[in-house]
Amino acid sequence: MTPEETQARLEELKARRRRERWNAFMTPFITLTSIVVSVTLLMYLIRSCNERNPQNPGTPRLPIQRMPDQPAQPAAPRQ
Repeated sequence: MTPEETQARLEELKARRRRERWNAFMTPFITLTSIVVSVTLLMYLIRSCNERNPQNPGTPRLPIQRMPDQPAQPAAPRQ
C-alpha cells in the first residue's frame, strides 16, 4: 500500500470509530427518552379515562359542563 492509501484507510477507520462511539453514546438516551415518553402518555390516558369514567362508586364524578345557550339574535337587515 502506498502512504496515501494508508493515510486514507486510517482516516476512514477513525471516522468509523467516531460514528460508533457517538452511536454507543446516544442510543441509551434515545431509548430511555422513548420509554419515558411512552409511559407518560400512558399515565395521562389512564388518568383522563378515570376522570371521565371512575371505576369506584365512591369517587366523585366530575359534572359535564355544557356551553351556555346563546340568545338567538335577529338577522341584520340587508342594505
